[in-house]
Amino acid sequence: MRLVPIFVLLGVATTGVLAQDQPTAPAAEATVEFGFEAAVEGWTAMDDTALVTIAHEADEVKVGLGALKWEFQPMEGKMPGLVAQAGAAPAGQSFSMWMKSSVACLLAVGLQEAGGARYITASYCPADEWKKIEVALADFMLSDDTTDDNDALDPDQIAACMIIDLAAMLLENPEAAMFLGMTTELRTILLDDFRISPKPVARQRVVRDVAGGGREITLQTFDTSSTFLIPLRNTTAESVQYEGGGGGAVVLRYDLTGALFPLAGAIMPVQLGELAGLERVRIVISSEQPMTLAVMIEEKENPAEGLDKSGYTATRALAGGGEWETIELSPDDFKLNDDSSDENGVLDGEQLSMIAVFDASAVAGGARTPANVLMIDEVTAITRQ
Repeated sequence: MRLVPIFVLLGVATTGVLAQDQPTAPAAEATVEFGFEAAVEGWTAMDDTALVTIAHEADEVKVGLGALKWEFQPMEGKMPGLVAQAGAAPAGQSFSMWMKSSVACLLAVGLQEAGGARYITASYCPADEWKKIEVALADFMLSDDTTDDNDALDPDQIAACMIIDLAAMLLENPEAAMFLGMTTELRTILLDDFRISPKPVARQRVVRDVAGGGREITLQTFDTSSTFLIPLRNTTAESVQYEGGGGGAVVLRYDLTGALFPLAGAIMPVQLGELAGLERVRIVISSEQPMTLAVMIEEKENPAEGLDKSGYTATRALAGGGEWETIELSPDDFKLNDDSSDENGVLDGEQLSMIAVFDASAVAGGARTPANVLMIDEVTAITRQ
């Protein structure tokens, strides 16, 4: 199985939106706010067939008296995105926004610095319920197709912001439609209370130095209501927070009993270059049903440098019963996929762009997993540099 690297797809979707020349940003403020009480406040659709209006009905507004109402049909040749000019937020620490969609979707949020560097986050959103997307600015990832002198989003340089529905991935790459749990059907998305503010929020990504050298990089803590994660086919995702402030987990639900294509799981992005010197991957996970868990990591393709898009997979048996298990995998545990090639035959941590976890019970020759709940508490990589 080959999956499309997340940042390749995000790059396709965002380049056309944020790479354009932007007007000079307004004077710097501590907070960037779009309340959508009475007007669209400068937000425009990239798709000229989309409708962007202000909603005032009670069930279409989360905060105050109005919300942005975005109605569109994802279609080839049309970018399902919104873009607006934004002022700088020198004291900014986090981004937050309420959203509600008529269909389950994955929304990406991009922020562009005045110098052109683009930073991205994304969050899965279930259908027909308000969800708060809340992300530390430090967790926004630099898009692979852009560069920055310090590789960090500078709040005082923010000049533009954008929102895209990543159904664009299904249209830009037919291979994605085979694997991803999204649809291109007609939808209405409501957005409310968009703000970049000084409020600190829990980090999705945590980096710690390891005694003797190296780093422990928690790629996803799942300690906020937002998850930069894309569900695979047959899968729904939900973020849950533990009582008493003990963090959180992501819950994946699926039933492969009668599925035409028995795939379930999720994929997560990796900042290119971050896992140089990879020594092992640790995943804290539980499954209600016994199953074979597959963990796949993929190197980013770069034809100009002769680099293949190489997928490597490792498997482990999960006992089931809903008990937490800690899975640790070294590079030697990962084997090159049959449908992949690698220019040097070696798993290169610095080239990794995504990690996937999925139910491989049927692929491994077993029965299809019946209704199951898979919970992931942490995904961490340990490196030696």
